[in-house]
Amino acid sequence: MINPKIGLLQDGHAVRLQTEDYVRVFTVIDGPIVPGGKYQTRLNTREEVDGLDHRNRSGGSGYNSAKANARISRPSPVRIKYIDSAEPNHINTERLEFWGIDYKFLGKRQIQFNVVVGYDGDKIIIKGPLKTGVQLDSQSQSSVFKFLRGADGILINSIKDEEFAMLLIKIAKEMDIPVYFGATSSPSIEFSLTQAIPNGPTVTNYEDIARMNNLNPQELVNLSADKAIAGITDLIKTMQRKGIFHDYPFVVTLGGKGMIPVASNKEMRHVRMAQPFADRVDEHLKTDLRGSLGGGDYFTGGLYDQFMQAFLGPDKVHPSNVTPDDLETMVRQSNIVAIDVMRYQGPAPSLSSFDSKRL
Repeated sequence: MINPKIGLLQDGHAVRLQTEDYVRVFTVIDGPIVPGGKYQTRLNTREEVDGLDHRNRSGGSGYNSAKANARISRPSPVRIKYIDSAEPNHINTERLEFWGIDYKFLGKRQIQFNVVVGYDGDKIIIKGPLKTGVQLDSQSQSSVFKFLRGADGILINSIKDEEFAMLLIKIAKEMDIPVYFGATSSPSIEFSLTQAIPNGPTVTNYEDIARMNNLNPQELVNLSADKAIAGITDLIKTMQRKGIFHDYPFVVTLGGKGMIPVASNKEMRHVRMAQPFADRVDEHLKTDLRGSLGGGDYFTGGLYDQFMQAFLGPDKVHPSNVTPDDLETMVRQSNIVAIDVMRYQGPAPSLSSFDSKRL
């Protein structure tokens, strides 16, 4: 995280970070840059931030979702495990231990190092280089099976390595347990379309729903809430007509514009936090850089918990049988979980703190 007081200049395809006596320019390969976006650079981000006022912090989609699960209050304890194909990082391992999460790192690549500057809505994320396509030998595969033995469900969130993802899907099928997805451009949009959505409940964001339809996400960024929601609804309907959706719920997160849950019967709703809670949360995120990071991952972790509670509860509700009303309730509760993890300290929202309409 870069101190947000550092001067930030945007110039099409580069971000210039400057203090009184230090300048760094990050050129990105997927601009033009707009506030709120995520961009890829070929620069060694870990080395480039040396000399800038910054703080290293734990993160990553899988870690964030595991952390959200660990913070949820439950009548009886559950065991949470985290597994990653990357090398261990002491910052993440210390926090995993703090939250009581069992972990295993396979050590097949370096962990990705991203640079974050600014606050929610205006923050820019510069993603460092990432080695993909790692291969897992038989010993590594065996260790993954052993580590996950006894699991009741698996969440695969923004996984970086397709071979690793396919192994986790295979394990879930062999163990006859549900698998859930946070679908992004990692390892690829094709993976999200052909492996995630057909195999389990899936959460994605408005940027990646655009990419799934071969659109530039920036086409949605500056639209009004109503136009953005209408555009995303059309994209989802296009995917339905193409037969991309199968038997599982699908949820699109819209940042400050709410969420669109799509039930197994294809019914869509727009769910959004109502006033005055929405303004209070927005104000908090504008002034807390740490709190503004990872909201979508926290939501995904909360939704995974909701699905697992239903699946393991007395009625044994399989994810494919979750009703539209129940899915909406899950989405509301998951949003509350995310807000709590983002360190919001105002009046606590409840399930009634949301507005909803059918699309």
